[in-house]
Amino acid sequence: MEMDRPRRNFNPRKTRRYGRQTFEPEHLVKYSPKWQYSRLYNFPFPGAHWQPRMRTIVIAVDGGSRGNNRADPNSRAGWGVYFGPNCYRNSCGLLDRNAPQTSSRAELEAVRQALMIVSKMQKSGELDGWREIIIKLDSDYVSRALSEWIWSWEQNGFMTRKGKPVEHGTVIRGMNESIKKLEKEMAVRFWRVGREYNREADSLVNQALDDASDSGYGGSD
Repeated sequence: MEMDRPRRNFNPRKTRRYGRQTFEPEHLVKYSPKWQYSRLYNFPFPGAHWQPRMRTIVIAVDGGSRGNNRADPNSRAGWGVYFGPNCYRNSCGLLDRNAPQTSSRAELEAVRQALMIVSKMQKSGELDGWREIIIKLDSDYVSRALSEWIWSWEQNGFMTRKGKPVEHGTVIRGMNESIKKLEKEMAVRFWRVGREYNREADSLVNQALDDASDSGYGGSD
């Protein structure tokens, strides 16, 4: 039933605790060098000071492709996961050559990699007592796929209304199972922002693509 579905979308502009309607993402997220992750800031109650939202982590992700064409052998796609400046958890990489070298597939991979990192943190006990993981991204497709469309896809066996397999359905199904495991202990939400507020994750994508020696789109030798 719809009422039993977890709320996976995050939109601070609809919640007064995050301040004025004009507050931008860069004002809401602050990095903690001590804890090596980014935190969300808010007003926890009327009259309170601006302070970090306890037990919440914000992770920025992005994916991109040079060529963005399945039929082009020179196309190369990469992903980036950003926790904060100079954080040891930051990571980036290239899609497997057998995967479609497209932006949409790379953006999904970025979320998948972030979920893997969070799962490892959870298993190690680092997230004991934590209540919320917010994944910040600029992909409307990925955000809606995992927070809105996933329910009908799951119900229909990952087939579209036209009876065709959902694109990237196998990957999305696996990610949804990973999210469900995390949701037993904490919320997982997706925060769709403008590209200008996701530059750090985008830089990691470009770093991975710049280092690609097997690309015809500007990779290094």
